[in-house]
Amino acid sequence: MAATVAATSLLAIRVKKCKHISEKNAILCLENRRTLLDIFIDLHGDLPKDSRLSIVCNNSTDPSKGTSFDVYPNMLVGDLVGTFAIKRIEYSCSTEEQTVALGEIINNAAEAATSKTVDAFQVLMAGGRKNVSLKTSSHAQALYSLLMKPVVNSSVSWKQGAEDIKQLAECFTAYKEYLVVQNKTAKENQSKLYPVRTIDKEATIEHRYGNLSGQIREKYVDINEAVTSAGIMAPVVFDEYKHLDKPFENPVNDIFEEEEFEVPTPDAHLCITQNARAIVECVECRKPRVVYSHHKLTERQIMSFTISISEYEYTCGSPLLPPTNSMSKKVMSRLNINCDSHVELAYYGSGLGQVDICSVCAEPEADTNAELKKQYKTVLPLCKTCEGNGRVPFIQRPYGKKN
Repeated sequence: MAATVAATSLLAIRVKKCKHISEKNAILCLENRRTLLDIFIDLHGDLPKDSRLSIVCNNSTDPSKGTSFDVYPNMLVGDLVGTFAIKRIEYSCSTEEQTVALGEIINNAAEAATSKTVDAFQVLMAGGRKNVSLKTSSHAQALYSLLMKPVVNSSVSWKQGAEDIKQLAECFTAYKEYLVVQNKTAKENQSKLYPVRTIDKEATIEHRYGNLSGQIREKYVDINEAVTSAGIMAPVVFDEYKHLDKPFENPVNDIFEEEEFEVPTPDAHLCITQNARAIVECVECRKPRVVYSHHKLTERQIMSFTISISEYEYTCGSPLLPPTNSMSKKVMSRLNINCDSHVELAYYGSGLGQVDICSVCAEPEADTNAELKKQYKTVLPLCKTCEGNGRVPFIQRPYGKKN
């Protein structure tokens, strides 16, 4: 029986110097199914609890060229190479103390470098008035500094765009204030005797003291009794039909019972080779499945899809993304397939992946039957293992007959 090998990619790897190891640079042949964290552990060792890992990928071997992306440790090598043509991965391991100190240095340097520019611009925008409040957000500072460039007054379009840039800077400032409030709230929750814990995107666990004064609103008597009568640290799962005198009248409060989301279904003209945009791998059979879209995806859409799909485990025949995701109606896969279905024809014609994989098991270095190619226009590859197990190649469009 012939040995099979996994699909691989050749990448330049750099692990920056940290307190654990000296700098490492290497060119490695990596399996596409491996995660970025797996590679880091091989070269560095396990990440200590007091350390922080950041990963940057670039689609050029020269870091000064190409495009760099901040990526997550759980992303697969094959996804990054196939979708973004990644050629270089750079790891940085830093302790929490180092991260904080470096952040303070950068912030102080940025404030010192831009304070005069920001001050001058604020006074200018205020018509020479004094006591002008300065922007403190570093992103806002960068935008205000841009507005001080002479090019802003070079054309009507630039002057119109300057107002938009100013509004964006104000948005950054407002967002910073929002984050400060959120951070304060999170710290307060974490400092409680029983911290609030998030158990799902729409649910949290929150510990509260029982009301001993008896001042309970009538409709909450049942739930209060259930909580106070439960044992110490015993959770009580809220049920509006059991714990409320009257269930919620507003259907919004009962959204998980009332709301029904329609799963987007690909139309008849979507799943063709011309609409193949990316590849996603089934977590059960490991076969590549084609991602279709009527329009070419923008860089932002590609990034959004890559991040979204990394949060879910795709299986053959299931929707790519939940209906609530903004990309669910833009990118789709075939729903009428399962793990026994052969690799799609669009995969081989799209050029998005390795074309010599077996159409049955997806292992590489499979052969196309030369004799069948003389009789049929479409013959998919089949590996020796599957052929020995009695599987036959997928064939279509015999010569001598109209399509």
